[in-house]
Order: sequence, then structure tokens, then C-alpha cells
Amino acid sequence: MSQTYFTILTNLGAALLAQATASGTQLKITHLAVGDGNGNVPSPLPTQTQLIHEVRRSAINTVYTDENNENHIIIEQVIPPEEGGFYIRELGVFDDKGNLIAVGNCPPSYKPKLSEGSGRTQVINMVIMVDNTGTVELKIDASTVLATRKYVDDLISSKMTEHEKSTNHPNASTTGKGFVQLNSAINSTLENQAATPKAVKTAYDLANTANTTANTSKTNAATAQAKADSAYTLANTANTTANTAKSTAETDASTTVKGRVQLNSAINSTAENQAATPGAVKKAYDLANIANTTANTAKTNAATTQTKADSAYTLASTDATTAVKGRVQLNSAVNSTAENQAATPGAVKKAYDLANNTLTTVNKTHDIEFIYPNGSESTPSTITKSGEIIISDPYPSKAYDYIAQLYVNCKNGKKRWLDVRFIYENGASWGVNVVRDSSESKILIKAGASFLINANNQYAGLPNGYTETSGLASAQIRLRIIK
Repeated sequence: MSQTYFTILTNLGAALLAQATASGTQLKITHLAVGDGNGNVPSPLPTQTQLIHEVRRSAINTVYTDENNENHIIIEQVIPPEEGGFYIRELGVFDDKGNLIAVGNCPPSYKPKLSEGSGRTQVINMVIMVDNTGTVELKIDASTVLATRKYVDDLISSKMTEHEKSTNHPNASTTGKGFVQLNSAINSTLENQAATPKAVKTAYDLANTANTTANTSKTNAATAQAKADSAYTLANTANTTANTAKSTAETDASTTVKGRVQLNSAINSTAENQAATPGAVKKAYDLANIANTTANTAKTNAATTQTKADSAYTLASTDATTAVKGRVQLNSAVNSTAENQAATPGAVKKAYDLANNTLTTVNKTHDIEFIYPNGSESTPSTITKSGEIIISDPYPSKAYDYIAQLYVNCKNGKKRWLDVRFIYENGASWGVNVVRDSSESKILIKAGASFLINANNQYAGLPNGYTETSGLASAQIRLRIIK
């Protein structure tokens, strides 16, 4: 059976290749064109000088010799998603003078473009068989071509291999600079790792809890308070040592530029270009724990207050990752959860000062009530797009705010109750509208006709991209009443 789809050299292409072979020169192939064959799959003819109906011509993206046949040259072109709107039934390659060198056909394939509502990146491969590949020079314009996934993967693989062979990655230590692995523990004695801001925040939270406990202790415990004051004095002495040790958490990088760091296990160093090791944190922690033991003999809540000083020494930690060594950037924040930065001694001091000053935390509460229309907290009812729910108003005479909440998936994989609002635009509606009828003491809950949450989440009053669900058609519902 004869082949239906194939590629041949044109008479002109064969003549030019023969001339290049005889003269010792090269034929420069620069472009690849595709055509729709005027609605039919054409049969390639050697007499052709152009395609039946060309729809696109562009520079070739990459060329290479078939690893299984050295006389086969594979010419590749990538058509991006924004181009298209035509069928591909014929192919042709051209030299730098516009001569059709080879022509071929292929099974019909429609190439859509994004403006039509669908798009894809299409890769065209055309194989040319020649007697001597050395007579063909393939010219590529690097400013106009796209790379295929295989090309990028092969390039990255080769570059990574070169990098692994040419780069030395020394490990950091207390005596030499290098790459470090992070550690989120607050009781580690290691001296070849750097603490993370997560460890800093753990210490900060513990110190803040101790601070609140100390503020609630009875003022009439004079004797116990005197011993607690003695414990604070001892803690302040430990804090002075910790403040000296804070400079060990910096390196010759900076607080804004990443760089290699040298570790330091001392707790009395004034250096500001090194990073403190978990060992230094542990030493400071142990010293503060002695003061805490003294306070425990006076009052239990004084011991809790002392714990904040013990934990504050871990604030000399940093970021990167907890499993992979690498360069780190310093961070002076005391409330960060990052695990890829290194905390500065300044962050350690801020956390300790906050605990030592025993600041009062005032928890503000709001009078908020949740109701579940036609459902309960354990089994909330579900509302769908265009749906409505009518319930009695529990507070018909009160000027309270009623806000609809939907139970939806978030980007972190967890489900949350989120406020939604109602939007009407160009004849379409999204979200949930809550209307109070004071004359009937009723509440009408009406869902948008398009979606509860559209593909663009901001149309339901949410930040764009906040949930995994796009075009949400139904969800569990409750009302948040702000009194």
C-alpha cells in the first residue's frame, strides 16, 4: 500500500542540494510554512515551487539529526496559542532566498487561537532525507522562536550536570563560612545548623503567654512577687548575655541581601556578621531556665513568666529551608512564620523586651451570632444558584447587620466559612443577597442566577483566586449577625 502522508524534495530543492554538494557550500534553510491545501489534503509534487494555499510562514525553532538515521534532518517549528484559526494539511521548508526546498502533507489538524475560546501550542516536525547532512545549514532566528518542553528539559539537565561538576558547596561551621541547613527546634544543641523564624515565633508566643499570666497574678502576693522580681533581675542578667549573643546571628550577608554565613556558638560575642547556632540558643535557654527555677519556688505564674525569657533566646534564627542547605537572608520580624530566612539578634531582643516589660494584651470581642437557615450548625442547609430561602427574622426590631457566609474550599486544601456579597452586572448576578422585610418580620436569602462564586472569585466579594472552586453552583450557607 502506498503512503498517504510523506515529504519529498522539490526539483529545485534537489538541484540546489546537488549544487551545494558539488561546490562544497551549504544550503541555508531558514523557514517552515504550513497551508490548508484549499480544503483538501494535497499530494506533494516535486515540481511545486510553493504550497497550494499557505496560511503561515515563520522561522524554524530548532533542528537536529535523527539519532536513528543520520541522513534524516528533523526541522521543528512551534506555533503559539495566540496564533491559529486555520487547518494544517501541507508543509514546506524554504531557504534564505525563499526557494521551496521540500514539501510534504499531513493528516488535517485544526489549529485554534485563544480569541476563539480555545488555544494550544502546536509543534510541527518535518523530516527531510538527504545524502549528506553537511551540505545543509539550518539558520535559526533566536529572537522569534519558542522552545518546546523537551528542548528546555534537555537544556536544564545539561546545565545542572555542568553545575554539579563545576561548583563546590562547602558546609558552614562555627569556624568557616558555607551553606547551612535550617532547624525549627528550640532545644537543639547542634552547631552546624541555623534556627528558623518559626522557632523565633514559637519562643515569642510562649513569652507572650507568660506575660499574660504574670499580669493576672494577684497584687497581694507581696512575698511571692518579691521573689518574682528577683527572678526578673536574674532574667535581665540573662537577657544582657542574650543581647551580646544576638550579633552571632548575622553574617557578612546583610538584612536585605542573601549570602553565605559563618556560625557561632558563643553567647557573649558582639559580632554582627555571623549566625547563632542552635547550640548558642540552647546555652542561653539553659541559663534562663536556672532563673525560672528560682522563680518557681515563689509562685507558679512567676515561673511561667520566666519561661518567656528562656524561650526568647531562640530569636537568633533564620530562613532557607529546614531540609536543604543554602544561602540565607536575615529577618528582624518577631511574628514571621517563614522557614527560609535567618532571624537577627535584633529580633531576639524585641521578643525578650516584650516579655520583660509584661505588656497587657487586651482581647477585644465582638457580639456576633450565627444562624443556620433551614438547618443547624451540625447540618447546615445548602443553597444553589438562583435559589432562595425565606426564614423568620429573629431580631425584627433590631438594626443588626446580616451577612451571608458560604462553606468553601480554600487554596490550602481546608474548608472555611467566607463572607460573600451580591453583585449584579450586565444582566448577570453572583453571590448571595440578604434582604430583611420588616413589615413581615421575614428574611429573604436570594442566590445569584449565574454562580454563587464565579470563575473570577472577586465577583462574589472574594479576592481573585482565593478558592479552588471556580463557577461554584451550590454550597452550605449560614448568616453572620453583627449586633
